[in-house]
Amino acid sequence: MLDHVSIPVKDFDASRKFYEQVLGTLGAKVV
Repeated sequence: MLDHVSIPVKDFDASRKFYEQVLGTLGAKVV
C-alpha cells in the first residue's frame, strides 16, 4: 500500500489520463 507518491509533470492533463489508465489496470485510482 502506498501512502503518498509525488511525480512532477509538465502536462498535467495528459499525465492524469495516462496514470488513470495504468492504475486502473491495477485496481487503483488517482486521487
